[in-house]
Amino acid sequence: MAEMDLEHVLFGLSTFVNDCEEKKLNVDNVYKESYLKLLDQMALLLREESTRDHDLIRSNLPKFIDSADYLLVNQEQPGYNELLLEVIRVLANSIADNDVNRRQLSSKSDFIEHLSNQLESKPDDSSLNERILILLKNLVIDTPDVAKDVSFITQSLLSYISQSDGGIFMAVDLLTDLIGNMQYNPNPQNIENLIKLLVKTLNQQSDLDEDEFAELVVNISSVLEGITVDPRFKFDKAETEKTLQVGLFDSLKKIDSLEFQNILMAKRRLFASIGNISANLTTSNKPMRTYSISNVQDQNQQNGYIISGCFTIIGNSIASPEDRNEVLDQAPALVNDILSKYNYLTDPVQFQGILHLLKALTNFDTVGTLFTDKNFKVLEFLIEATVRNSKYYTNFNVLLTGFLKKLFVLVNQRHVEKILNSGVPEILTSSDPSNESNLIILLLLNKVAIYKSDSNIDIFCNRIFKFSNDIQAAYLFELTKTIGVLLQHRSSYVLENYSSSLITLLTTIDSIDASSNDNAAKAVLNNGRYISGTLLNLSKENDIDPELKALSEKLLRK
Repeated sequence: MAEMDLEHVLFGLSTFVNDCEEKKLNVDNVYKESYLKLLDQMALLLREESTRDHDLIRSNLPKFIDSADYLLVNQEQPGYNELLLEVIRVLANSIADNDVNRRQLSSKSDFIEHLSNQLESKPDDSSLNERILILLKNLVIDTPDVAKDVSFITQSLLSYISQSDGGIFMAVDLLTDLIGNMQYNPNPQNIENLIKLLVKTLNQQSDLDEDEFAELVVNISSVLEGITVDPRFKFDKAETEKTLQVGLFDSLKKIDSLEFQNILMAKRRLFASIGNISANLTTSNKPMRTYSISNVQDQNQQNGYIISGCFTIIGNSIASPEDRNEVLDQAPALVNDILSKYNYLTDPVQFQGILHLLKALTNFDTVGTLFTDKNFKVLEFLIEATVRNSKYYTNFNVLLTGFLKKLFVLVNQRHVEKILNSGVPEILTSSDPSNESNLIILLLLNKVAIYKSDSNIDIFCNRIFKFSNDIQAAYLFELTKTIGVLLQHRSSYVLENYSSSLITLLTTIDSIDASSNDNAAKAVLNNGRYISGTLLNLSKENDIDPELKALSEKLLRK
């Protein structure tokens, strides 16, 4: 492209942009056809990166933006619409892969707002709306800061896709670039409209291009996941909660009967959307309880995402012992039903629901059900799979810890024996060291020391006695409590194998300020004194390390 070509086109359009600026554009046939040809030539020239980077483009771009705005606002004037289509095309080409030009356009917030208003108010104007969507997509793609600046268009896009039959693919694709910055009215109707669009799309697979169908389903699912996580939504009306959740479950059911690229991604995002709505603080989850229990009890239900989503909802419907009793009264064999569905949980993300629900249901009345031969084998599989996948899903440790903490507090001697005769000790001690995973081991070791004082506890102690001087107070409290129990039941074993570790531990406790008002620090110090007192009593009949004895005496004087 010669420079004169660009200069010639810009010169020919100078009258056009000036007349738009002065709001006196003449659109008789001669002028209009001339402008259309020049705008077409301009759009073609802007396909070249060198043209988009040209100083003449950057200096004239604001004028073309203002011209487009003028034509858009006054599009009812005869002849304006054809020119508007071409100017929008020019702008779309000018900002393609060009951050400098993008920022010029994004700074014109009034114009961006007029574009979004056009989509919302005239959803059936397919020719213009298609050009606008291309322009907006070119504006935000791979440019997060610009996407954030223009995220106020979100509500207009949501309204547009709920009203229009055309341009849906581009509108949803554009919304995916706004996820994380979306600005909209937090009305559940927005979510319902997206679900309706998804259902409609799923029912039209045979009418759509294979790749376009797959991308549209994944994109709608992504937007649903991004929007349902917003805590501003209110799902306190039972009918609203049921409509949305059943719609999402029906979509998962429909998807399960289809085949398309990235189907796993779509399933995961719809599953996450169910979890997001369920976790919203305004969601009761009780309106969906019967539906969810029925799915868990249904022997023909094998969809792991539906099953796990139902687990999540039932678990989140339990906020008190009374709620738990209501659930168990409605489904007395629910714990058995839950574990019978384990083999259908083929995606690790599905473990979240089962761990959450088992924690919610576990109490003195149900703990025994977990230790029947059949159920305990499933429980062992679940623990192993969770530990194995916790390297990739960071919240798994928290979920597993929450469940096992509750479980190990409730176990009796028979349960402890069953655990020791299984692969659970090896599974737990093979997990990556962390305060969360070590806490589970401490709780189990506590019960083992009490109920099975003759058992081999090397596998547990080799793990928990590895610590540094820098230990968090919450974990230190549990550690010192368990060591106190060990010294009571297995003192010779501890003194013979872990005296140096006890020295490190008591040194850490000794560093705590005795005058501290911190409750956690006080609790640790009290446990340390108990350990010290126990050690000094043991020293009357056993030889203990002089340094350990001196530290014990020092702690008791604090």
